[in-house]
Amino acid sequence: STHPAMSSLRSILGRLETLDKELSPPGGGDTEDAELDPFSRLKKQCARQVADIRKTITERDELLEKSGTSSKDSVEMSARIRSQIRSVKENVAKLRQIQEDADKKSAKKKKGAAAPGELDARHEYIDLVNKHITECEQLEKKRYGHSAAASSKPDLMIKAVKRTAVVTDLKDLDDPELDAGLKLLAQKDKELDTDLDEISVGVGRLKAIALDMSEEVKMQNVMIEEISDKVDAATGHLQDLNVKLKSVLDEQGGATRFIIIAVLLILVLAVAAYAYKIIAKK
Repeated sequence: STHPAMSSLRSILGRLETLDKELSPPGGGDTEDAELDPFSRLKKQCARQVADIRKTITERDELLEKSGTSSKDSVEMSARIRSQIRSVKENVAKLRQIQEDADKKSAKKKKGAAAPGELDARHEYIDLVNKHITECEQLEKKRYGHSAAASSKPDLMIKAVKRTAVVTDLKDLDDPELDAGLKLLAQKDKELDTDLDEISVGVGRLKAIALDMSEEVKMQNVMIEEISDKVDAATGHLQDLNVKLKSVLDEQGGATRFIIIAVLLILVLAVAAYAYKIIAKK
């Protein structure tokens, strides 16, 4: 039968494999994006691009704060920020084109046209993205527009830019897929905590079993040593008995030969006496 400790270990390994699968990054992200309509796909991409732009601005400002002056790396990061802004502007232009087509379709009351409320929400989203882009452009240019002030109070200027790059008064760009992913992640975190608690309990049990087994092995080692000593003593005793038995057998073998010789001598004498009597009668 299987030892309880091995069964517990297999169970824990199974749970760990399950957790690994749950926490592994999904490979179907591109497939999920492909299933979205063009506007939702571009909307999702714009939200991520704006977040990346703000992150890059923050990293550039942190670099400036450490070095105190512009460097090759900070200049390259500024160029990257401008490239990111151009890219998100191109996507916003595509969003606007999609929205214009949707407006025309709605005006003609064609089948499958979006509802007026949905169209208004899309217009508001495009305006919000443009406001984020404008703010990011101001943040990117701020260090150049205040070069004179930066020379006298560089730390104050950099900290202000850094704070604005991270914190904005504008409304966040909603990403429904991201929100759903965060909710799913929170749910997985709770499940993970529960599983880890169960694994912790299982590991504690395994530790107790291992300690018990260790004590049992120690006791068995002592018993084995005692048995080995007794076997050695018994072996020595048997060897002594073999020596004594051999000595006794040797002694018994000498007496037997003496008796045989004596009997043969008596028989010889008896035959000789019988022969003498027969000869004497003749």
